[in-house]
Amino acid sequence: MNEAHKMTELGELPDNWTLKTLKEIHNNKSKTIEPFNFPEEKFEHYSIPAFQENNKRPILTNGCEIKSNKILVENGDVLFGKLNPSKPKVWLVNKNASYKKIASTEFLPITVNKDQILPTFIYQYLQTSFFLDKVCLLAAGSTNSHQRINPTSFYKEIIPIPPYQEQQKIAGILSTVDEKIEVIEAQITQTTELKKGLMQRLLSKGIGHTQFKTSPLGEIPETWMIKTIGELPNVVRGASPRPKGDPRYYGGNVPRLMGQDVTRDGKYVTPHIDFLTEEGAKKSRFMLAGTLVMICSGDVGVPSILSVDACVHDGFLAFPKISKECHKEFLYYTFDSLRQEFDNSATHGGVFTNLTTSIIKEFQIPIPPLDEQIKIKDILSTVDEKLKALAARKNIYTDLKKGLMQQLLTGKIRVNQTNKPHETTQSRRLQPAIEG
Repeated sequence: MNEAHKMTELGELPDNWTLKTLKEIHNNKSKTIEPFNFPEEKFEHYSIPAFQENNKRPILTNGCEIKSNKILVENGDVLFGKLNPSKPKVWLVNKNASYKKIASTEFLPITVNKDQILPTFIYQYLQTSFFLDKVCLLAAGSTNSHQRINPTSFYKEIIPIPPYQEQQKIAGILSTVDEKIEVIEAQITQTTELKKGLMQRLLSKGIGHTQFKTSPLGEIPETWMIKTIGELPNVVRGASPRPKGDPRYYGGNVPRLMGQDVTRDGKYVTPHIDFLTEEGAKKSRFMLAGTLVMICSGDVGVPSILSVDACVHDGFLAFPKISKECHKEFLYYTFDSLRQEFDNSATHGGVFTNLTTSIIKEFQIPIPPLDEQIKIKDILSTVDEKLKALAARKNIYTDLKKGLMQQLLTGKIRVNQTNKPHETTQSRRLQPAIEG
């Protein structure tokens, strides 16, 4: 063992690092308040919905709008979500002197002595896979989505504490990568909104038209037609061999498309999750590469195009043999724009929503001349390519951060405690990637 390291219950750590429980570093000053007792006062509300839906930004709200008790928190507090730790919710309370800050009781707060422990270091450590793996074992509940962490057990968890200067430099490196990821996420959001606007305009008003006519779908360019989907491609439902899991049918080499494949890959999908045998493929619906497909059960209306030959199960509709008057990618974007309408038209009952072939065939859609369809799909494809490139760039930085966390937060890579951040041999090699 390296003389500068020691063996601990968390594994080998630098000799000048200490171990502390979360309870030991937590100045338990948490105060529960009833914001509705202060109806005119504004609060920054750190809630589970705000974390998930508002891009980790608190919601500004009046006390009278809050109907349950909350935790009074302060700048620098770290919040850890109790509910469903397999999808972690870790939040650092940011500076804003204008308003009091409150957090949902679904969060476990950690308030540290900022002269000894850097909140940003704790915030980063609580996001590591090795900490989250341990915390998930503390959760109890009937289902994964309703599991909660026991607070007493949570605060007993042990974490390593480096010297303060090293905490600063570790947190600085990881925060730099976070900032890169946040910039890319903002670009993805902006580009996604651009695409929505373009789809709404291009798929209803087209390109450069000045003459319009009234149609069952509203005002459309004069040269466009209204067609039912059933007039354009064949519409068939997928099929699945039964019984499910039978080794005669499942576990072979023939790809079988799953909903998770579509939500993962987007426009062009390559099945990676499930496979059938040759016998299983005979009892399913085999489709060639290039076939337009759509989820019709569960997450209804999500379209995609097969990148490889694959079987399509009964949770999908497939659209082979598309009419020559309609471009397949134009039809893909039209379907994508109608996802909410498809869902509204589907049958809702039991566990799943179901969009049938008879329902989809009767859907009316506007159809431009073929040359205009191609121009429209080219514009939208360009935006999709940008989104794809941004997603790939985000993945690079996400993977970089995972690697840095594994190395820096276990002391495997040390940052120089006397020079500027990142100036060790190892971190000098990482710096171009962080700044790229």
